[in-house]
Amino acid sequence: MAETVISVAAKIAAEHVVDSIATQLRYIWNYKTNFENLEGQHRKLEGTRAQVQHSVDEATRNGEEIEQKVLSWLDRVETIKKEATVIIDDNQRANMRCFKSLCPDLKKHYQHSKKAAIKAKDVSDVEKEGNSLGKVSYRTHPKEPWDQFLPDYENFESRRSIVENVLKALSNSDVDMVGVYGMGGARKTTLARVVGKRAEKDELFDVVVFVEVSETPDVRNIQGAIVDKLGLKLQQETESGRANKLYEQLQKGRKILLILDNIWEGGLEYLKKVGIPFGGDHGAFKLLLTARSFDLLSIEMNSHTNFCVDHLTEKDAWDLFQKVAGACIEQHDLQSLASEVAKKCGGLPIAIVTIAKALKGKPEHAWRTALLELERPSLENLGSVTAEAYSCIRLSYNHLNSSELKSIFLLCCTMGFTSDHSVEGLLRYGMGLNLLNTVCSMGEARNRVNTLIQDLKNFSLLLEAFDDERFSIHDVVRDVGRAIAINDHNNYTVNDDRILQDLAEKNTLKNCTSIILHDIAKLPEVLDCSNLKFLYVKPTTRFSKIPDNFFKGIPNLGVVHLIEMVLSPLPASFYLLKKLQTLYLDGCHLGDTADIGKMKNLKILVLSSNIERLPEQIGELTRLKVLDLSKCSKLKIIPPNTILRLTQLEELYMPDKFCKWQGVDRERSNVSLGELEHLSQLTALQIYILDAKLVPKGLVFQKLQKYKIYIGVEEWRCYSRYNASRLLKLKYNDANISVEDGIIMQPKEIEDLQLFGKQGVKNVLYELNRDGFPKLKRFRVERNPELVYIVDFPKQSEPCVAFPHLQTLYLSELITLSVN
Repeated sequence: MAETVISVAAKIAAEHVVDSIATQLRYIWNYKTNFENLEGQHRKLEGTRAQVQHSVDEATRNGEEIEQKVLSWLDRVETIKKEATVIIDDNQRANMRCFKSLCPDLKKHYQHSKKAAIKAKDVSDVEKEGNSLGKVSYRTHPKEPWDQFLPDYENFESRRSIVENVLKALSNSDVDMVGVYGMGGARKTTLARVVGKRAEKDELFDVVVFVEVSETPDVRNIQGAIVDKLGLKLQQETESGRANKLYEQLQKGRKILLILDNIWEGGLEYLKKVGIPFGGDHGAFKLLLTARSFDLLSIEMNSHTNFCVDHLTEKDAWDLFQKVAGACIEQHDLQSLASEVAKKCGGLPIAIVTIAKALKGKPEHAWRTALLELERPSLENLGSVTAEAYSCIRLSYNHLNSSELKSIFLLCCTMGFTSDHSVEGLLRYGMGLNLLNTVCSMGEARNRVNTLIQDLKNFSLLLEAFDDERFSIHDVVRDVGRAIAINDHNNYTVNDDRILQDLAEKNTLKNCTSIILHDIAKLPEVLDCSNLKFLYVKPTTRFSKIPDNFFKGIPNLGVVHLIEMVLSPLPASFYLLKKLQTLYLDGCHLGDTADIGKMKNLKILVLSSNIERLPEQIGELTRLKVLDLSKCSKLKIIPPNTILRLTQLEELYMPDKFCKWQGVDRERSNVSLGELEHLSQLTALQIYILDAKLVPKGLVFQKLQKYKIYIGVEEWRCYSRYNASRLLKLKYNDANISVEDGIIMQPKEIEDLQLFGKQGVKNVLYELNRDGFPKLKRFRVERNPELVYIVDFPKQSEPCVAFPHLQTLYLSELITLSVN
């Protein structure tokens, strides 16, 4: 026997010269041990994989992104598990005997044992890597879309040197804070974005975060903006608790550059409230601040490294003016006149751009008139805005070609002092103020508002925003617009109780058409302002009460937006608002709201409150076009037949926690989905239906243009990173329910389709949309044991171009899916 072993070992040695004889014999002697070790490591890896997968599932439910290293590790696990399984199965099937089964086949023992030993080490290494992964997820923090803000900025010599100096200062380990200051309109913001872009490109920091700070900053919103972009979580409810947690996270070692744009007085106190480290032990964290005042940076913020952004040089200013105005200057022989106009802009970029765009393509007399106007600026109510900036922006405003466009611009400037820069808010305000008289439906109005916003961008009176749902406005343009609104229309923004009292005593408000009361501690008993159309009130402290007679002197209001007020009960004079068309009750404490039903002209109602029951009197608002309940998280009851009476309703937004829908075939104490069939004008819908069985068969909305519909989907799956205007998520687990029984409306228009569980579909494209889902961008299918084909057409059918605009495809746990 020993001779046989030596003979076989010699033969193996001749074939496998890379292994020593001792190693070869060890593989043979440890044959059983190696396979037991492989099986043990395999089970251990499966345990670690299960733990990591559990963390991934939990993070996904929280709407978080998964670290790429984790996804790569899970992919490697699946591969190595399959390889290990093959080795184990091959060994079990192999005939490991030779010499007529009288003795072991040592060659096969050697070969199989060696494979098992090597693979066991691979499995062990992957398992250890899994244990060291640590954090599996992060909040999405996409890189800033710098480029859309930076056209040719670095071509200006007067700016390029400042950029280089700021970057050099930020690279200095002894500097933790850098300031950039200059007059409004000098484009400090643009310079800060250029620095951010360069710092990101040159990998000077792990993360670069840009946050705009307003004159009246909202600490909680700023905290949220920072943590979202850093991929952090703040579970604390109190402002101070969140600040402490953020302070800890920002000092944990990552190289972070936080750009805070447009700091105002009180900035130091603001940093403390937000939880931003400064001075002392700041670690690798650094701040870049922009402000109008050198003293604010140097004295209040204690920033020792500061750079001034001044006027453009005459050459840079003329180059910019020519670039914006275009060839019309030479074509009409206006170069000399244009040069004089450019000089009146004072080297201020915002003035140069707005004037050049306003006069582009205009005849000579328009240029001469503009030059005269620029020589006689007015500076009423403007504070720190320069004469050049005011006169240029005022001239651009004068050149707007319609009263509608001018009104929307002034409303944008007004919203610069409110809490919302959303296009949707602008639309709803505009409808309530009858600024969009040429449109009838909300869809038409939305298209019109988007067109007007683009027109204002073309005039450089609005800026590009980070997404299509919002607009952005430069603070200098906003201030000039506010001055125009005050001088031309008696529109006031007040953030001081004493000023409000003075204005009231002087009868200054008598002819006022718009008032924003921001951070007001106390309201007057009566506001005598019969021409008032727009009222926005945000108190200093939550739940400030409104006096009962407050609304008696303002019966002509078209828009009312109240934030965090006590309206339990509603003020006695509230019912007098017969002409009200848009009502926002934002974060208000509500009690009996039945009186809202008396406002027969109301078109838009937005409730964000603690109500648990919607008053049935809402059904009396027969002219209502928009009902937005999306932030009524405690809503439980909508009385039967309340919704169906809103026959003019075009847009309905329901909260994600409302799951009390009832069926149509029984006595009801709550709203049913069948009531929606009576809303023949519905064009926008956001709805969450936990039980798919409650969806009436054949419920179809032919006119829907935008929607977010969730059927049978758990609450955590309602989160979407994407701002899709047409989103459908379905989860059916009942084999008796199919997609055809539920809401599949206008499949050609769907942008985001997500299917979970059984939908009774085997061939997606052929059964759901034979046009190939021409607008679908994101498609997700999970846990469907019946699905066979994504794209497959029977021979007798006409094929089409499938998913021409698809950006993301996610397929998971589709056991019958064919890959042919």
